[in-house]
Amino acid sequence: MPDETTAKPTLGFVGLGTMGAPFAARLIHAGFRVQVYDFDNDAVRYFLMETGGEVAASPRLMAEACDMVLAMLPRAADVRSATVGREGVVHGFGAGKMLVDMSPSPPAQTKEIAKELRRVGIAIVDAPLLSGLAELRSGGLTLLVGGDDDAVVRAGPVLETFASRLIRTGPVGSAHAAKALCGELAALCFLASVETLMVGRRAGLAPGPLLEALNASAGGNFATQTTIGRHVLSRGFGSGLPLDGLLADLQQALDLARDTETPAPLSAVAREVWATARLALGPGQDHTRLVRWLEQITKTELPDRQ
Repeated sequence: MPDETTAKPTLGFVGLGTMGAPFAARLIHAGFRVQVYDFDNDAVRYFLMETGGEVAASPRLMAEACDMVLAMLPRAADVRSATVGREGVVHGFGAGKMLVDMSPSPPAQTKEIAKELRRVGIAIVDAPLLSGLAELRSGGLTLLVGGDDDAVVRAGPVLETFASRLIRTGPVGSAHAAKALCGELAALCFLASVETLMVGRRAGLAPGPLLEALNASAGGNFATQTTIGRHVLSRGFGSGLPLDGLLADLQQALDLARDTETPAPLSAVAREVWATARLALGPGQDHTRLVRWLEQITKTELPDRQ
């Protein structure tokens, strides 16, 4: 039998939505004892039928029974409720326990929650995804990780269950900040690349050769090298990166810019463009569908129809 130094920690997992459920399942399949909770009771019932695990009645009760609780929730308000709310983990954890926030949380909120948890001796690590479910399935997932050194070391073996790469970003909150800034740049690059191709299309340039030219120039980027050819020109529009997520990253990046008194005019304009596209397209869209909105405005389809 393993001794206390080698035994796996008992884990709690809060958030069984589209993103969270595969991560909770991965922990169970890796041999961890896992309690699960979600604000949506139907999500819990479905997960238990499909995967198994143990159900917790609340984050507080989960924290009483677990060594470490991981959260992957889509909304900042839900993260706050699950951590420091009336039935949050802060009221169930004992000193020395740990919270890992894998949600796309605002950096400022992460720091505020960390202060409340530290008052009662609870460590926190922020570990948002830099890639998505496709990378989880393929084994190429990257996580950004922020927190005190000892907390990051303790969380490492659990996080390595998901990720092939952990990028250490600094103190708690820094991983959520880095995630927002990565999303900000991705949104800017995709928007600028598609706008360039649309101008070229209306000027009579076929998108394929122009895309090849862009990739041979200093303007090449992930959008031109991968996303546009694979998901836009193919008309699949299925990159797996949600428009809502990029819009949230843009807003969080702008909040960082405001808090640090850093001018960010390009991001401010891009945020309005993405927000307008989201309003026109509706929630829950893949980010590549921004192209469909631009095509409607310009009355021009990007690919050739020959």
